[in-house]
Amino acid sequence: MTAVRQVPARPQQANRQGVSGAPPANERRLVPDEVVIELSNSASTQQVDALQRRFRLTRIESQSFQLANTTLYRWRIPDRRSVATVVRSLEGDRLVASAQPNYLFALQENEAGRDAAQYGLAKQHLPQAHALTKGENVLVAVIDSG
Repeated sequence: MTAVRQVPARPQQANRQGVSGAPPANERRLVPDEVVIELSNSASTQQVDALQRRFRLTRIESQSFQLANTTLYRWRIPDRRSVATVVRSLEGDRLVASAQPNYLFALQENEAGRDAAQYGLAKQHLPQAHALTKGENVLVAVIDSG
């Protein structure tokens, strides 16, 4: 089973709409010591660093989305606080656009589950291609005359 991190293209504005991004009490499909936070790209480095100190988090990585004018940050919770507690606390901060757990998902697809209508997979010899490579370090370009 393969675990995949969910990073939505445009996260919900959870605390701005009154809906919490905190997981339900019985949710187990998440990294138990990580949260994903969305901040506006207008947040300064000093503000982000202060947020990190204020909520006692450790920055793991970040990804900026210029089109949405936001940055997603993945943070570790180093002191055994629950993800739900940290998410709710973060949602109260005016700098935070949204906060949520770092959810895990398992891929369910297998060879037997493929739709026969997807004849292109066999026609392109994709199973044989995957035996040779998984696509690492491959440059891909899409040309769309739109």
